[in-house]
Amino acid sequence: MKNFEQLIEDKINLQHFHQYVSRIGGRNGKETLQRIYKTVFSNKFAVLCSWLGHRGNFAIKNLQTTIVIKDIILGEYADFKEKDIESSVSEWFRSAKLRLKRENEKFPQENAEIY
Repeated sequence: MKNFEQLIEDKINLQHFHQYVSRIGGRNGKETLQRIYKTVFSNKFAVLCSWLGHRGNFAIKNLQTTIVIKDIILGEYADFKEKDIESSVSEWFRSAKLRLKRENEKFPQENAEIY
């Protein structure tokens, strides 16, 4: 994640990321957020993250990635507020463990660790 954050420090890369994410879309703000985070973050990484970084998790609240996503959502959905974003994103990351478990059950060979 730190490498990606460094990559989008460059204005051109940031613009490309913004364009890419803004094309993902959804029916409403919450669905769009879920679709964006599903595209940007894997479930394996998401289980290590939380909005504020509590319990030793990686905090995503102040990442440039998150700022870009928030700007897109707030610009696209006038009725969606920052608090709605925080709640939706926190819920998405909280559910990552269950999604990863289901993903591993569905595709056990693809997710097996190779030593």
